[in-house]
Amino acid sequence: MKKTDTTIASSMNSPCITIGAKDTLQEASLKFRKHNIRHLPVVDGKKLVGILSNRDIPQDISTLKKVSNKKVKDSKITSQALVKDYMTTPVITVHKLALLSQVTRLVLDNKISCVVVEDKGTPIGIITTDDLILVLRNILIPEDRTKMDLIGRVTTWVYDSPVSTLMNELSATGV
Repeated sequence: MKKTDTTIASSMNSPCITIGAKDTLQEASLKFRKHNIRHLPVVDGKKLVGILSNRDIPQDISTLKKVSNKKVKDSKITSQALVKDYMTTPVITVHKLALLSQVTRLVLDNKISCVVVEDKGTPIGIITTDDLILVLRNILIPEDRTKMDLIGRVTTWVYDSPVSTLMNELSATGV
């Protein structure tokens, strides 16, 4: 295992915010906005049955056509349409002990933007492309290195400032 290849537990969003299969698109839309998220695992009881993306819900529900199984239909949707009719199945999932490299491979190979983390068939978290980018950023620019870069810039600025130059000249003349 690579030094940077850890389990997803530290990078996933948990607890998992879910929505019921029989809930309405209006309820889903409210959850997306309230929690500032883009994906909702869909459950029937505690069992994962699908995934709903904020892109699956039209911005103005009353004006856009129903999308089911990736095909546009003629009937208009309403805010009372059910999540189960718009969710994507099957859902790609991983166990909570999966490695970041495994999740990254799933995301890339399947061209998806999230993976649901499960434990015994129950969603316990979610990891998104944004979470994977944050992991990458932390590898490339660790917090300590960022602080050291800032300290180095401040130190350089102080020593290169006119006040510092004047103080050095005065000190050299014995004043």
